[in-house]
Amino acid sequence: MANIKKILIVVLASLAGLYLLSVFTLLNLPYHAFISRADRTLQSQYGTGLTVGQVFYRYPFKMHMRDVRIVHEDATFVVSFDDLLLQLKLISFSGQKSLELSGSGVGFRSQWIDISGASVNLVARIRLFPLIRGVEGNHVTSLRFVTGGADVERVLISGFELSDLRLKQVQLFLNGDDEGFSVERGVLSADVVKSELEGRLGFQNLDMVLSIILTEEFYNRYGDLRTIIDSFFRDGTLKMKIQGSMANPRASIMRL
Repeated sequence: MANIKKILIVVLASLAGLYLLSVFTLLNLPYHAFISRADRTLQSQYGTGLTVGQVFYRYPFKMHMRDVRIVHEDATFVVSFDDLLLQLKLISFSGQKSLELSGSGVGFRSQWIDISGASVNLVARIRLFPLIRGVEGNHVTSLRFVTGGADVERVLISGFELSDLRLKQVQLFLNGDDEGFSVERGVLSADVVKSELEGRLGFQNLDMVLSIILTEEFYNRYGDLRTIIDSFFRDGTLKMKIQGSMANPRASIMRL
């Protein structure tokens, strides 16, 4: 019995030591070094910078960040998060790992659209080791992005500016390869408009078709624009071809 007690004490003491070591490691992990590395990778490959105001640990491989900003070098777009929770799931027998992200107070700014107050959920499968080694190329093999509950302050479509819209949900499912992504599902639902996206989203080139469908709420709110709208939209639908690059996209109207 005495030997069993000694063994239990040794086991418990070892577990307690392991726990304290884990807590110490988490508290002293160089989170800002990770962020700096991510910033350098984004800058070199995509011309996009990353800044984070505060970083806190939650659990192993889970970080809570505040005041996160992702900005393209020529301010083509700005993405911001009030709060961002990021978790990396490393337990996998394949070379791909899962990255899960959830955010609140999300905003997006570009020359075409201003969005604020959104919530975001994202799950991505990543080839982690090439990313760590700094190997160039797309390391994301799949991405599932869902956002909703956003206030859209401004949308600019073919010269028309719409304001004060309510975004219900966006679903964007992508499959990645070395050159970029193919769109598996791209759907947007708002109070005055719906849209669908298909095609390829590359880092150096775009080849996509965006379908925009106006709802009855749109015509109730902007009925005075019907004559102008109908000159571009056919039965409330407009298709646009998007080409060029992410830094300099070009949009043209496709005649139905």
